[in-house]
Amino acid sequence: MSYTVKSVLIIVVVGMVSFFVAQLMFPDKHAVTQKDLQQPPPHKDKGGKPSGGKMARSSGTAPVAAPPSMPEQAPLTPSPAVLASAEQAPAVQVSAAKAAAPDTVTVIRPVRRGVRVERSAICTLIVEREPVGIMPGRFSSKNVRQLHYFTHVIGAYDTVTIQHRWYRNGKHVQTHIREIKSASWRTNTKRDFSASADDADKVGNWKIDVVETTNGTLLETIMFVVE
Repeated sequence: MSYTVKSVLIIVVVGMVSFFVAQLMFPDKHAVTQKDLQQPPPHKDKGGKPSGGKMARSSGTAPVAAPPSMPEQAPLTPSPAVLASAEQAPAVQVSAAKAAAPDTVTVIRPVRRGVRVERSAICTLIVEREPVGIMPGRFSSKNVRQLHYFTHVIGAYDTVTIQHRWYRNGKHVQTHIREIKSASWRTNTKRDFSASADDADKVGNWKIDVVETTNGTLLETIMFVVE
């Protein structure tokens, strides 16, 4: 056999071997394999294009399942016993608070600049120019012998005269005149409620007006009840 024939045979054999090796290593991408037969066909939208199937296969990750929907819960309805106790509890607390807290003194104090009442009190005693034994807005005449009306006046940069006008059941019973001599001045007046006093003169609705004498300006009205 000549050299040329041998060369042709060798080339043909090498080509065939190369072809089979290429088929084994690089199969046709359009060929249908057994693996493809086992996979479901990709979903297509209305336009005929695959929607996400190819991307899901190329990503190599399993699709994430949607979280299970939680069942809707019915609103909790308290039992009749719980509702009954809830309705009764506030009423008991309110009544206890009212029983523990006495009626307070009623104070009407206009908002103004200049001379004005900063604080006041109905009390049983004055110690070092401060009220002691402050009384509630309603009390018995048998519990006290006399009452003091304490007044702290501020804003007077010159001597100012004020009046404490005492009223019982709307009737004027006495007037006390006091001088305010500084920008912060404490003063007081009193009314006798001793055992020798007639009950008709101490029981009733009481009111005290604080009036600036110069111009008649009402600085404060304080009200309380003696039973």
